[in-house]
Amino acid sequence: MPIIGSLTRWGGDYDSLKRACLLKDPLQEFVAAAIRNERGIRSEYNLEWARLDELTLDDWDELQAIMEILEPFKAWSPRIQGKLSNGSLYDIFLAMDDSLSSLENARTQYNLDTHSLHLTTSIDTVWVTLNKYVQSA
Repeated sequence: MPIIGSLTRWGGDYDSLKRACLLKDPLQEFVAAAIRNERGIRSEYNLEWARLDELTLDDWDELQAIMEILEPFKAWSPRIQGKLSNGSLYDIFLAMDDSLSSLENARTQYNLDTHSLHLTTSIDTVWVTLNKYVQSA
């Protein structure tokens, strides 16, 4: 079953994307069946929405990239929440440094030459915000 992401935690989005990538073929077939009208879509309005849900190979590549970018944040979340340690400042500073480094690598790897403006802008926005916190710490 697909997992719905979370509005407040990146780990939920990571889990959702990871599951979607595992279910890529069934998800694509589900949408394709809806477009072929095998799922009882009766109106042009609903058919158009089904077509909008169809993901291209580039879409799947971008979802994979987003999942890879979120992976370090997912890995650090339990540690700084005190589930794997006591959630001390030491852990938080390490997480911030590691996350900033991961974002710097992502800025290099996912650039406008190979990826969408949306993805590169998102990486830059998160980097600027996290860097502000690291500089003030």
